[in-house]
Parts: sequence; C-alpha cells; structure tokens
Amino acid sequence: MSDQGPELPNFQPEAFPGAILAGAQSRLIPYGIPLRFFVAASMFQIVAWGLLTYGHADVSAFFGGYGVVLAALHALTLGVLAMTAMGASYQLLSVATGVVLKSLLLCRLSSWLYIPGTGLLVSAMFIGNTPVMLLGGVLAVAGLALFGVTVGTVFWQSKSLQATVRHGWVALISMTLLVVAGLSLIVDFNTGFLGVGLLPEHAKLALSHGLLGGYGFMGILVMGFSYVLVPMFVLSPTPNPKLAGVSLGVNLAGLILAIGGVLSGNTAAMIVAAVLGLIGAGIYLHLLLKALRTGMKRRLGLSFVMVRASWGLLIASIVIGGLAAIVPLDFNLLHLFGFILIFGWLLTFLTGILQRILPFLATMHAHKIGRPAPRMSEMGHQNITLKLHALCHGAALVLVSLGILLELDVLVLLGGGFGVVGAVAFLWFALGVSETVMTLYGKEEQSK
Repeated sequence: MSDQGPELPNFQPEAFPGAILAGAQSRLIPYGIPLRFFVAASMFQIVAWGLLTYGHADVSAFFGGYGVVLAALHALTLGVLAMTAMGASYQLLSVATGVVLKSLLLCRLSSWLYIPGTGLLVSAMFIGNTPVMLLGGVLAVAGLALFGVTVGTVFWQSKSLQATVRHGWVALISMTLLVVAGLSLIVDFNTGFLGVGLLPEHAKLALSHGLLGGYGFMGILVMGFSYVLVPMFVLSPTPNPKLAGVSLGVNLAGLILAIGGVLSGNTAAMIVAAVLGLIGAGIYLHLLLKALRTGMKRRLGLSFVMVRASWGLLIASIVIGGLAAIVPLDFNLLHLFGFILIFGWLLTFLTGILQRILPFLATMHAHKIGRPAPRMSEMGHQNITLKLHALCHGAALVLVSLGILLELDVLVLLGGGFGVVGAVAFLWFALGVSETVMTLYGKEEQSK
C-alpha cells in the first residue's frame, strides 16, 4: 500500500492544465516505478537501432517472418513505445486526474512481467525460436493486462480530463485486440492455422496488427496524453474537448476502415481511411498548435523541436500509408510507411516529450522531500546528450528513409549507426536525471 495523500473529489484541471501541479507532490508514486520503465525503454532504443543496423540488408526486402527485422520492430514498439507509455501512465495519470493509486503492487508486478517478457520475445524473434517467442509474448501480455487494469481503474474513477480518458479507453480496447492478433501470429508460425476458412491470412493480420499498434494503441494514447502534457508544459488552456472528441471519432473511423480494407483487400477503403486519418490528425494538430500559440511559455527548447517534427511525421505517415495502398510494392512505400510511423512519428514524439517528463518528475520529487533540485535544463548533461540525440535521430530518419526508397543498404547501415549513437546519448541523459533524484533521496535518508 502507498500513502499518497487523499483523493481530490473536486479536482477539475479542465480549464487550465497548470492546475494539475497544485498538490501534485502528494500524488507522486515512488520514483523507482516509472524509472524502471524509462531506463528499460532507453536501453531498448539502443537495441532497436542496433538490430536495424545489423539487419540493414534485410530492411528493404522485409515481408514478414521472424528474424532481425521483426526483432528490431518489436524492440521499438514493445521495448520503447509501450514501455514508455506504461511508465508515464502510472505516474502522470495519477497526477493529472487526481485519482490516487491505492496500491502499487500491480504497477510493480507489471514491470516484473513485461520488461523481461519483452526482452525474451525480442531475443526469440531474432533467433527464430517460436516456443520461447510464445513464452515471452505471454509474459509481455500479462504485464500489459495488469497495466490495463490499473489505468482502466483510473479512467473509471476520473471525473476530469474526459477527452484524455476517452482516448485512453479506445487505446485499451486497441491494446486488447493488438495482443490477440500478436499471439495469433506467433502461434501461426508453427501451426499455419491462419488463412483457413474465415480466418485472415498471416500477412494481412500482421499488417492489421501493425495498424492497431501504431494508430490504435500507441497512436490514440499519444493523442490523448498530448491534450494534457502539451498545455501543461506550455501553460495554455485545455484544448476544446468537443473538437478533441471529433478528432477521436474520425481517427477511430479511419482506423476501423483501414483494418477492414487490409483484411478484405479493398483498396478504396484504405484510401478513404487515409483521408479520414488526415482529417482527424488535422483537428488534433489544430488544437495543439493553438495551445502553443496561446501558451504563456514561449521558450520550449529542443524537446518541442522534436515534438513539432513528430507532428509532421504523423501527417507524412498517413500520406505514405495511403499511397502505399495504390503504388506497386516495387517502390517500397509500405516499408517506408512502417518506418515513418514507428521510428518517425511515435519515437520522435515520445523521446521529445520524455525530455520534459524526466526532469519534471525529478523536480517534483525534490519538492516532495523538501530538497533543492538543479534546474531542469541542467539535469542529464542536456547540452551534450539531447543535442547529440536530436542530431543523430534526425540523420538516422533521413538516411534510413532514403535507403528504403532507393534500396541502398549502405544508407540504412549509416542511418542505423546514427540511431545507435543517438540512443546511447538519450540513455546517458535518462541515467543522469535519475542519478540526480537518487542522490536527493540518498541525502534525505542520511539526514534522518
């Protein structure tokens, strides 16, 4: 059990998300819980880029099956994206909604299952061991199930931030469908049951699995959190919840249509889905750009350069995905679509916003124990680590994208190498910020 202060039944930060910070220290969970997810995500980012570099000759020719490319994709999706979302959700949802987590056992247990399960799954995908792949998948799914129960409880009890909560419910439903599809794909490697009768073919289910993960689970979750995090960091009013709901509805319709089009082979449905996705994303970006314009904080630093870049990559992913439905496979647009969706939009956004979350939580914990903390900009050697990460990440995206389009493996190799260097720099940053907090708590213990 954890004493995190009383629940706040009248907690309504709808008009101005800066109100979230009032009394937030009382709703902080132990720093070690989100930290383990963030550090693991930073390590898996190195693994993902490293695997992409190692398998550079297979990236442009990948059309399914286990091996290095599949391992790289899941090191990024499960090891970085979902890992970051879990750590952030456990802490930020409690702070943002005012709903206090009664027990932290499920949070801890989910990490004990999910982190090693993801490592096992990625390793098994790399070597092509289906039984171990299934074991890792089951462990990871068990961790995600505990995550779903925990955040679902917060959503159910929350009386505020309804736009974010609605996005959260859609994300959890997408996550459920995602894991069912994922486990089915693993089982099919040995049994070959997919494609029999009314069951979808392996390749079509795999693409649907990717859409559910990229635009469903992670995409919708990222959009929902954006409506809290962006206004909170720029000190602006909450985006219009009705327009946020319209964006969610349009995006959900587009996702359903896209998956239906993939499973049925209906090109027209996929094109309409892309149009709906552009409309939904356009409304989402309109709301957030308005938040930037009306925010009281103007100097947003490198983190929001990354965030703005990710928004452009979101639009690019939808456009490329729509084109991939009608352009012959020889042009490699399907491969480019997957790369821009996962390594582009989602990874760029999460690393950009995590640059704010980690120092922010460090400062909050320092205030909680009554200790002075360094300035947020001074944590984690940011002048070196984050600048190096941004430069290398940008170079990696450009080089790998060109390598995929032009089928030049050497460009994928160079881009992957830049990605590894950038990921190492980001891990250095994350460990540096964490060391600051651990030092503060160490001094607190010594003073008792």
